[in-house]
Amino acid sequence: MPEFASNRYDSMPYRRSGRSGLRLPAISLGAWETYGGYRGEDVARECLYRAFDSEERRATLIKLNKIASERGQTLAQMALVWVLRLPGVTSALIGASSVHQIEENVAALKNMSFSEAELARIAELI
Repeated sequence: MPEFASNRYDSMPYRRSGRSGLRLPAISLGAWETYGGYRGEDVARECLYRAFDSEERRATLIKLNKIASERGQTLAQMALVWVLRLPGVTSALIGASSVHQIEENVAALKNMSFSEAELARIAELI
């Protein structure tokens, strides 16, 4: 299993949300609003691209999306599987406002394993 730097989230951009000022990772704001086709794939993709404010980060997102597509998953589905495979993680919270979004989340369970090659490719990117 790849090892990751303990400070890998320190440089993650956060944005304030709503009146409460809740700090959320920039990427989650785009995914939260658009996941599961709520506003369509093109809008979702654009929100996620905007969350990454550099060409390097956009290129990383595109590469991760390619890996997800090769796995037969959306990027969000692959992210759910990635989180659920981590030691100590017993559940992942999802947000769904429609049956379709629940079905999209559940569809992530169709491919719960990563090949060693996929793990290596993802580790190089994150």
